[in-house]
Amino acid sequence: MKLRPPAYPLITVDPYFSVWAMTDKLTDDDTKHWTGKSNIIRGSVTIDGEQFGFLGKTGLEALDQVSCEIEAMTTRYVFESPKIRLFASFFSPRILDDPELLSRPVSYMFLQYVPLDGEEHDVKARICVSEELCLNEKGQSPVVSETFELESGIVGAKMGNSVQSILNRSGDDVRIDWGYVYLASNGENAYSEVFKSEDGMNYICVNSDICDCCGAMYVFAYDDIYSIEYFGKKLKSVWNKDGKTVEELLPEAFDDYPGIYADAKIISDDIFADAVKAGGEKYAEMLLLAYRQSVSAHKLAVDENGEILFISKECFSNGCAATVDVSYPSIPLYLLFNPELVKGMMRPIIRFAKSDKWIFDFAPHDCGQYPLLNGQVYGGIDSEKYQMPVEECGNMLIMLANICIAEKDASFATENGLNISSNSEAILKISFVPTILQDILLITAIFPLKR
Repeated sequence: MKLRPPAYPLITVDPYFSVWAMTDKLTDDDTKHWTGKSNIIRGSVTIDGEQFGFLGKTGLEALDQVSCEIEAMTTRYVFESPKIRLFASFFSPRILDDPELLSRPVSYMFLQYVPLDGEEHDVKARICVSEELCLNEKGQSPVVSETFELESGIVGAKMGNSVQSILNRSGDDVRIDWGYVYLASNGENAYSEVFKSEDGMNYICVNSDICDCCGAMYVFAYDDIYSIEYFGKKLKSVWNKDGKTVEELLPEAFDDYPGIYADAKIISDDIFADAVKAGGEKYAEMLLLAYRQSVSAHKLAVDENGEILFISKECFSNGCAATVDVSYPSIPLYLLFNPELVKGMMRPIIRFAKSDKWIFDFAPHDCGQYPLLNGQVYGGIDSEKYQMPVEECGNMLIMLANICIAEKDASFATENGLNISSNSEAILKISFVPTILQDILLITAIFPLKR
């Protein structure tokens, strides 16, 4: 990518597990959460006994950053020393047609190098994750951490708040403070450790050789235990709905990497090629950057009926969850790759609109404040003053119509009380559409679908 982004995506899983570089050079500042608050991950390499930094402010002499390229799911950095060229690839597999994979709280960093001087070198990596990834603010409360080694040869460490109050809060400029962050590697001579820095911050670290033949793989993972609260019930995601643990997930994540990385590359290349034809190279670069930003602003969960929920979070607004006017402009991406995700956006709104708590005859604006989805929070639910009946009803109807078009199946609409005409145009009726719109709202395809 030639485009200079305002922030560089490193870990992009969901609104909480989100780490970005907000400087052009990866070593100019520490990594941050999307909110701009510090979320420190640091990385260094030792080359023939001499240590250099390449990720965050390590206090070491930094490798020279040569380039950075962004694809739909990967951010690739290239660094150089007089002896080697180091490649660092950050990969979050946001593959939309595989819900289990999409829901995995896993992101990768792959390191490899080539010699620049024709000589063999001893190269080791050290990656450290701070307590900030599992607390709303550093020092908020004591953390607990431990190292582990799995039978598969994976070594790692995990860390979490000593006060495990799951889904204890909602809001906008907040970060998760329950669950556990994991760091693991299956590299040669890998070992893990925990330590407290001079400033009192706790870290988990994993060290590994970077083999000249096969590099070194690191996996970052986060077990949030429960994903969202949904009308009073705590819900899990797809990957752990049957009780799978992160320790069970990690071997799968390492084994699956080659295949899913190849799939992600194909998806990214296809998006770029199609976008260049549609709007030129700059437009294509913007789409690649936007892909991860859009997907990672959602959380994939499963309700008590086994149906997918794809919950968006408003960012630096008021933290509303499943907001209709946020979902609507995002749907082209998800209609193209997996219309089931658009259904997952709509299910919370439909459920709340059908409930006794919603007293109006039009669509709600949202279904809660992330990650607590217990009903609309914007403007309250007992006054029409701040409601948006025309906008939200129009958004819902357009989303419903396009699901029918994308799937060539009207069942989702009819299951939710809509009458679909048999001709090419659809007049949609639904209980929460104002009377003035009923029977006259004509919905057709908003854009042609092609895959």
